[in-house]
Amino acid sequence: MSDRFSHIVTPDEDGLSVYRILRERLGVSEAIVRHARRLDFGVNLDGFSCRTDAIVTPGQVVSLTLFENGRETSIAPEPGPLEVVYEDADMLVVNKPAGLVVHPSRGHFEGTLCNFVAHYLAQSEQAPTPHPVNRLDRETSGLILFAKHAHAQNLLQAQLHTNALERTYLAICEGLPNPAEGTIDAPIARLRDEYGSFGVSSAGKPAVTHYRVLASKECVFVESGQLSLVQLSLETGRTHQIRVHMSHIGCPLLGDDAYGKPSHVIDRCALHSWKLVLTHPATKGRIELRASLPNDMRFALEALGANLSQLDSPAL
Repeated sequence: MSDRFSHIVTPDEDGLSVYRILRERLGVSEAIVRHARRLDFGVNLDGFSCRTDAIVTPGQVVSLTLFENGRETSIAPEPGPLEVVYEDADMLVVNKPAGLVVHPSRGHFEGTLCNFVAHYLAQSEQAPTPHPVNRLDRETSGLILFAKHAHAQNLLQAQLHTNALERTYLAICEGLPNPAEGTIDAPIARLRDEYGSFGVSSAGKPAVTHYRVLASKECVFVESGQLSLVQLSLETGRTHQIRVHMSHIGCPLLGDDAYGKPSHVIDRCALHSWKLVLTHPATKGRIELRASLPNDMRFALEALGANLSQLDSPAL
């Protein structure tokens, strides 16, 4: 896939080189600039092919051909169910169901979310390669962000773990966190080699999770006797971070058989990527997207007696 985007030189950019406009002002990666140099009309100034050391003046138009970093995709397009929440020329946001692997990997080369997205995008003339920006565990449902080209991927990934990209999750936990609102700052490390092998360790990487209890109620279905609906946001993105942190404070996620116990109320870890707030890579405007709770978590919450209508409130 290739595409082109343009930028009108502003007065404060007078005298800069095309290279500096691309790299410093537009955040284009060195790999994309380097490849564009090798293409006919890959880098243009006012519609004419130019060198990247050309000097610009206000009002001129710098344009660049975008591409897939010169790599052939190994993701085979495969038809499959896909719930699109948002789409434009630069990005795609879908609502992933629980139980679906995001990216092809050992043992999961087919039937992944990326396979389905590749097929969906292949219906367009340009057929871009899917670039997942955030990742979700197989059992986790909810919003996942894809970039449609390498430049958008670079800009969106730069927002990860900053205030520019806010990821908010909803989880059903066994027990009641104390206090009801707080921050878990505990490093996470791999403890063993098999799945479900991460834990809090002084030798681990920094990991910070913010949480807030939205509702709680006594419940006979769990050993602790209590369930809590918890809103969580991440500063870092360690593997299994929310699951490890909530288990660490004695409130494992309902149905989490790796860091808690299996449940007859829900057959997977009760975690949902509920809300994404991000800065659009092209327009720089703020976008807020939400995905309603899936039916299995709604059913589990009936035992909690939570007011589900509150989940659509901007006050959360």
